[in-house]
Amino acid sequence: MTRKWTLGAVSFAALLFLILGQSAILRPQDESPDAPDLSLVQANRQRGRFVQALYQLDVVADQAGWSADRLQLAGDIWRDLGDLTRALPYWEAASLQQPDDRLLRRVLAEAYLTMQRWPDAVDQLTGLIQADANDAWAHFQVGMLRAAFDPQAAEVDLQAAVNVPDYHDLAAALHRIVTEQNTDPLIGMPVGLALADAGYWPQAELAFRHAADVAQAYPEALAYVGLAREQQGKDGSDWIKRAVALGPRSAAVRYVQGLHLRSRNDLDGSLKALLQAVVLDPVNPAYYAELGTAYKLVGDLDNAERWLRVGVETSNQDPRFQRLLALFYAEEVPNLESGLSDLQVLATVMPDDPDVQAGVAWGVYQSGDPDAALAALDAILQADPAHPRSLFYKARILLEAGNLDGAEPLLEQLVGLDSPFQADSQRLLDGLEAAR
Repeated sequence: MTRKWTLGAVSFAALLFLILGQSAILRPQDESPDAPDLSLVQANRQRGRFVQALYQLDVVADQAGWSADRLQLAGDIWRDLGDLTRALPYWEAASLQQPDDRLLRRVLAEAYLTMQRWPDAVDQLTGLIQADANDAWAHFQVGMLRAAFDPQAAEVDLQAAVNVPDYHDLAAALHRIVTEQNTDPLIGMPVGLALADAGYWPQAELAFRHAADVAQAYPEALAYVGLAREQQGKDGSDWIKRAVALGPRSAAVRYVQGLHLRSRNDLDGSLKALLQAVVLDPVNPAYYAELGTAYKLVGDLDNAERWLRVGVETSNQDPRFQRLLALFYAEEVPNLESGLSDLQVLATVMPDDPDVQAGVAWGVYQSGDPDAALAALDAILQADPAHPRSLFYKARILLEAGNLDGAEPLLEQLVGLDSPFQADSQRLLDGLEAAR
């Protein structure tokens, strides 16, 4: 994708005719002074009876017409049902009636971003900026999308977002890239890496695709398109296979291949690919960290510890790699001679890192002191009641102590949180329910 984003209205008339019916769209709106009663619609929506709410709203609209408010409400209810595809035409129709409604434009922009309809998202975001030049959210979102395609335009948007704390780190990183590398045709690669590092995988995929389009035989870009896709639950295998075929001696390609094979549960293949990555690029701490994880997954804890330590050293004691080593010690305390003492040393370096402190508590538990472990976890949870790692460790301690009633609400809380412990928590909760 090498074209620049263009603005322009998109016609949704045909789709709206199918969904709403031609007569409903063309009928004049109710001109009576009394608005139709939507209390039943709202009551059913509040009770989670969304299908009934939609039926009742359709009855009201059949009598009084589809006003902008009713169209937006219908879209909101379809969103409640988790179906943005059906919600969008209603919101779009409402926006046609009320083009200056900024809240509705924001709703549309968020929906287009979620559905990765990038040109439509840019249209809405640009409209938000035109209505309010100080809309930092819109500047940040459109800056991310434009950075790989139009760095000069993105520079302005990112500058407008850089002073907002929620956006500062990524906006500043991208701003540096678009100002320093704005003439590089392959700017999509560093932009994509910055977006991926911040967890914006859909936008990262877009940037990596642009780099792959500009340079047709660019194995690293192909590999990272595949990785970005897999991080979103898509299939990236074909992209990664093409990358390996084009760049078998690229450390980045072998690194991505290692992560890909791990996701396919090919642990031996993943280990071999990551070994190749380290040989090809012996100064990248991320490769050592993933190699350590690969050894841990095949049960070789000595090599796992060794390479995780090398990752810390190579990174100049970067806290991210120290955290990985600390959490390795936390999980493997019973299997390592000096695991708990090494973990406690690392914890003194990161006293404000709740994950590491929770890891210490878990290590203390595995060393035979559940009371001290629970007290440490409770202290963390007092400061952050939704800290996933502390909740998970506490739930496991309570389960192993036979306190099922105490563990159950913690697991239910974790199932509702987007965290690495969500799936394991659901598995434990299912097992707990089956045992009763």
